Amino acid sequence: MRPFASFLAVFLIAATSLFAQESEREALAREMLLLNGFDTLTEDVSRGLQNPSDQLRRENPEMAAAWARIGPRFFAPEPLFDSAVEHLAETASADELQMLADFFSTELGARVTELEVASQAPEMEEVDKVALGERLLEEMENAEARREVLERLGSAFGSEEANAAVMLNIRYALLSSLAAEGQGAMPEGDLLSFVMRDHDDLVSELERESIYRYAFVYQDLSDDEVARYAALLETDAGRKLYAAVNRALEVEIVGEIRRFGTLLGTALRAEDI
Repeated sequence: MRPFASFLAVFLIAATSLFAQESEREALAREMLLLNGFDTLTEDVSRGLQNPSDQLRRENPEMAAAWARIGPRFFAPEPLFDSAVEHLAETASADELQMLADFFSTELGARVTELEVASQAPEMEEVDKVALGERLLEEMENAEARREVLERLGSAFGSEEANAAVMLNIRYALLSSLAAEGQGAMPEGDLLSFVMRDHDDLVSELERESIYRYAFVYQDLSDDEVARYAALLETDAGRKLYAAVNRALEVEIVGEIRRFGTLLGTALRAEDI
C-alpha cells in the first residue's frame, strides 16, 4: 500500500499544482482582458445581436419586430467574456499574459484601450467610422506612411479572410436554424452555397474598410505609437490574445444564434398561421 499511497500523494500534489497554475492564468487572463476593454467589446457585440439592424427593419419589418421581442433573451455579454478568459488562459502562458497586462498598463496601452472603448460606445453606433476614416486619410500630409502603419496593424489583428469565415459561419448558423423546422427548407448543401457566394465580396469589403476604420479609431495615436501597438500584436502573446478572443466570440455566438434562430423561426411561423 505504501508505494500506491506515495504515488497517490505525488499525483494529488501535481494535480493541485496544475490547478493552481490554471487558476493563476485565468486570473491573469481576466485582468488583462479587463485592462484592454474586452468587456466593453462584448457589451457592444451583445447590443448588436440583441437588436435588429436598420436594414432588417426596412426590408423585413415582421422579422425585425420578432427579433426585437426575442433578442434580449439571448446574447448576454458575460458568457462571451468568460469564454475569452477560458480560451486565453488555455493557450497563453503566465509570462505571456503578464507581458500583455504590462503593455495595457502603460500610458500607450491605456490610450489604446480608451480609444477602442470610445469607438464601441452606444452613441457611436450611428457614426460612419469608415467614411470619416477615409476622409482623415485623404487630408493627411503623410497619408502613405499612415496607411502603411495601419496596414501593419490590420495584419497583426489577423487576416480578413479569417474574419470573413467567422461572419459567414455565424450567418450560416442563423439561416440553418431559422429554416430547421420549416416546410420546404433549403438543403444543407444549397444553403452553404448560398452563404458562401458572398465570400469574395465580403473579404474585399473588409480589406477595404478596415484601414479606414483603424484610421478613425486610432486617429489620436502617432505613427510610432500605432507601430508599437502592432509590434505587441505580432508577438506570440499578441497572436494568442486575438486568436482566443475571436475563437471565443465565434463559439459562443454560433451556439447562441442557433438557439435564437430556432425560436425566431418558430415565432415567425406561428404568426403566419
